[in-house]
Amino acid sequence: MLLLAALPVVLRLAMLARYPAPVPSGSDDFGHLLLADTLRHFRLANPQHALPQFFQQIFVLQEPTHSSIYPLGQGSVLALGWMLFGHPWAGVLLSTGALCALVYWMLRAWAPPVWSLAGGLLAVCQFGPLSYWMNCYWGGAVSACAGCLVCGALPRIFSKEPDADAKLRRNAALLGAGLGLQLRHGLFDRLACDWGCREPRCARCLWRRAERPER
Repeated sequence: MLLLAALPVVLRLAMLARYPAPVPSGSDDFGHLLLADTLRHFRLANPQHALPQFFQQIFVLQEPTHSSIYPLGQGSVLALGWMLFGHPWAGVLLSTGALCALVYWMLRAWAPPVWSLAGGLLAVCQFGPLSYWMNCYWGGAVSACAGCLVCGALPRIFSKEPDADAKLRRNAALLGAGLGLQLRHGLFDRLACDWGCREPRCARCLWRRAERPER
């Protein structure tokens, strides 16, 4: 997992001489960067400007406060990278590396180790150095990480392995962390995750009822 987490970051940093850190170029970028700057100053919103009508911007509210319209997920990661390494793009690198590692962890609950590793390497190719997710400030790595936590924890909760009960609390906490992170990224993403969790639970209940002996 550590290798998969480091691989996209190392490959992208090796390209810095020719392809430097991305420059914000769209309304989405500026909206997330405003949120990150707000959070790194330990605020949820900024005071309203004295002349807000002259500073109208897409995806940015001017009244009643000067703030981004986006949820906290992506902005929190950008703010973390900004505070730790002095640049918001560091948060993008960290989230992309975490995504590639979590893809492998998620697939380990569904597939053998070889195929899980292949899936992790495919994630590096798809979402790594050449992907726009890693070369802008509004990529979907944070939401994808939340989805990996949910889809990786759910089958482990239902697993019949001998040590499954001992790891139940940990997997339940990871499931809750994934759902919570998805809520911070977007409401519709969270609704999709909730529906995806509910379907296997319903199938599990029906399966147990079918296995129950008749009286």
